[in-house]
Amino acid sequence: MKSFTRNSVIASILILLLLLADNAQSKQKSKITVGIKNIIRELMMDKITFGVAIGVVTEENTEIYCTGKTARSGGTNINENTVFRLGSTTKGFTGILLADQILQGNISLNDPVENYLPSEVKLPERKGKNIKCIDLATHSSALPVRPPDYKIMENGPYSVSQLYKYLSTVNLEWDIGTKYSYSSLGAGLIGHIITLLENKPYSQILKEKIFDPLGMNSTDIVIREDMKKRLSKGHDERKEAKWLEIPEVFAPSGSLNTTVSDMTKFISAGLEITKTPINEAFDLSRKLLRSFEDGRKLAMFWRRVELEGHTIIGHPGDTFGFSAYIGFNLENRIGVVVLSNGKMGVREIGFHILTGGDYKLSKKNILRFYYEE
Repeated sequence: MKSFTRNSVIASILILLLLLADNAQSKQKSKITVGIKNIIRELMMDKITFGVAIGVVTEENTEIYCTGKTARSGGTNINENTVFRLGSTTKGFTGILLADQILQGNISLNDPVENYLPSEVKLPERKGKNIKCIDLATHSSALPVRPPDYKIMENGPYSVSQLYKYLSTVNLEWDIGTKYSYSSLGAGLIGHIITLLENKPYSQILKEKIFDPLGMNSTDIVIREDMKKRLSKGHDERKEAKWLEIPEVFAPSGSLNTTVSDMTKFISAGLEITKTPINEAFDLSRKLLRSFEDGRKLAMFWRRVELEGHTIIGHPGDTFGFSAYIGFNLENRIGVVVLSNGKMGVREIGFHILTGGDYKLSKKNILRFYYEE
């Protein structure tokens, strides 16, 4: 009887150990599934993209997947240190810097923007209402995407004095704060205000507040010498895209260059897995500020989306032949970054991962905004 009891105990322990091992294996199961990889492979065969890097961060681990080349021909293999352009995903960083200024007591979202600009700068009004900081941060200022005199596709320069002059002449076509209308101009203006408050260039503020504390050594507005040899080329309509620079005054709206390795460090801070000086500002920047009739929900530039019972907070980017997305599911404690050197709906891949597969992924929805020949 004693032998039987002892054997039963041993068997129970073995079963428990097997269950624990199975549970641990389940936790480590790849979030970047074979299905995702197969779709990316198809897109690369179709020359929609030539290289993709994905980073997924959870409390258990960090997973990075890289595939493809840095160029259509003559490129090198994509790896965790390959440099991509973030485009408008940069606005999430600007939102964090805005939140940091609020926490310092330097900015109030409900103050008129004019309060933070030189006294000679006048912003447009409508029906006696001023543009406030919250209007800029939620794309509801009624300002356009960018000034019409900014020749973006011609690599045209744009100075602060040009910006000030334009702001004094622009006419608003709808009431301030009532309608969502995407404005890189508005994000640039918020960033410009922060540079005035800090009396430092935007790039230096990012470095001091975010990059250095997180060890993001391959993220910058400019392509430094040590980044050039790791730089991917962008592709649009199956051919290499023209490399266009973004003037400093618009840098806060879409100028960052980075790697998937650096972005996983950023995501880790966003999940508070890594404790850094920006944790509080990061959290504040993602708090809901406004909901619009068209269903959009905005924090400080971050977009909040309800998908299959999940709340996803993130920001996409699409610029000069690159696509990017960074997103968080704070309830499930997971964050993702997807970078591509071709124009495609990388956000859809992010949604699929962040919802644990509840949001269905297909080649069709990745190409939703991409018009094939």
